[in-house]
Amino acid sequence: MYDLVTSVMCLVIGFLAGFVGSLLGIGGGSLTTPTLILYGVEAHKAVAASLVAILGTSLGGIFHLYKRGLVRVKTAFILESASITGAFTGASLAIRLPSSIVAIVVASALVLSAILFTIIPVEKERRTKLGLKKSYVIAWAVSLAAGFLSATAGIGGGVIKTPVLTLILGLSVKSAVSTSKLMVGITAGTGAITYGISGHIDPYIAIPLVIGTYTGAWTGARVLTRIKARKVRIIAILMYILLATSILLRTLTT
Repeated sequence: MYDLVTSVMCLVIGFLAGFVGSLLGIGGGSLTTPTLILYGVEAHKAVAASLVAILGTSLGGIFHLYKRGLVRVKTAFILESASITGAFTGASLAIRLPSSIVAIVVASALVLSAILFTIIPVEKERRTKLGLKKSYVIAWAVSLAAGFLSATAGIGGGVIKTPVLTLILGLSVKSAVSTSKLMVGITAGTGAITYGISGHIDPYIAIPLVIGTYTGAWTGARVLTRIKARKVRIIAILMYILLATSILLRTLTT
């Protein structure tokens, strides 16, 4: 299975995931994990490799966005204190679950992603109606759940974090996407360490994915300020639904 074709496939998957991930503020794991599973990679290894690859999405182009003032570092670290806790708990649980259960969790995460992206507003930054303190409390609690989902399903949690930053904390979409980009890398790294200790990380899959995601994210970060988020969001929603349906059909019929 580990031949040149597989390596090239992982590079292409990683590039596309990193590119789209930068545009949507997600780690790209919601694309890499289900694609690897459909390709035939065992679910635990797919999740583990995806978590490692998300680091490439997070790092690629992040400095470019930071220089433009789009990354809210303080907000990212406050919410990541919750996500890291959730990621550690989720990874510890996922490695004990059957592959079919992990695959179903991935599909569920994709469906949730599609739902959330249909309600992300695209207006400029605004004040939160809940008050700053209450908004951060709610955002912290949701980030805890996002971290758990991240490690369990092999996604960066950005599919939840971007809506949280936009809907609850009132950040503009571009600022939310950029801040989420930093956050997903921290969350995914926590989950990847747990999977690495348990021996589920396969370097033949993870390394090409990281190279691809970093390159794709670097490219995506440079077009973020010019692309229309609404069009990208529609593409992402359709992709999530398609992949979720494919995984569920594959899992339930085998």
